[in-house]
Amino acid sequence: MKKTVFIVAFLALVTLSGKEVFFVPGWRTGSSARAGCVRIMRDIWPGVPITVKSWNSLVSYEEARKNAAEFSKELLNELRSMPVSRRKELILVGHSIGASIALEVISQLAKENMQIYEAALLGAAVPDDDPRMWSVFKVVRTRCYGVVFPGDAVLKLLYPLSEPGTPLGLSGWKFHHPRWIEAKVEQKLSFFNHYAYLYLEALDRLVDSMPSPQEIKIANAIVPYYFDENGLYWQPVEEFSCWVLQKHLFYPEFRILDPEKRVRATGSEVDMRRIFTDIIRQLSPAK
Repeated sequence: MKKTVFIVAFLALVTLSGKEVFFVPGWRTGSSARAGCVRIMRDIWPGVPITVKSWNSLVSYEEARKNAAEFSKELLNELRSMPVSRRKELILVGHSIGASIALEVISQLAKENMQIYEAALLGAAVPDDDPRMWSVFKVVRTRCYGVVFPGDAVLKLLYPLSEPGTPLGLSGWKFHHPRWIEAKVEQKLSFFNHYAYLYLEALDRLVDSMPSPQEIKIANAIVPYYFDENGLYWQPVEEFSCWVLQKHLFYPEFRILDPEKRVRATGSEVDMRRIFTDIIRQLSPAK
């Protein structure tokens, strides 16, 4: 009996300390459809716990938009209350209005300097020039996947009735960022093709095609004794994907901080600029 309890506790600890997925479904996504989505996500992230963050979406479109705004606050509070170590390993996936919920949560996390591991916006019912998109790259530690569907009739016909402009899930993001990875669902126009499983199947292919997020390699990283922990005497010089090159206010020294604010390298301006350029190269997708 004691052995069983120990194994259960150990497995629970392993689960809590690893990755997990929160999936926010879209408008009128029923329980059977959600179950199908979970099956696909288990292929995308094998062995990772998946939680469907259900909200009251089985109502009219206008009611759903109001409910989504309220649920955004609930989900944000849940993420705020998480231990930092757990939140940093969270993968947030949203489809349709669920992607709008995810983006709103991410934009609020950015204001509080909180991070998650990864995100995916599928058929997102948000404008393709939504300024909140820039907050994604402050919050998401690795990549944000976007899956769009130019033939999605629901986004083509219903979205313009309530929102101005073109939806992100139809045309893709108007701008570019090295950690925004976008793919298209390739199907013909049909009113019955807004289903989340179509977007998730495309996401599955996209994730399979990507290399695993790499650990940035920095050779000969040395931290001299006089570098303060709080960064009171450091001034930012350059920033890329939450990596920061700083210079010391009194000493002729430079240093590099990673997205978790850890000192990863210190030295002369020439050496640190060379290393920072190499970090940018490692973080940028191959062309």
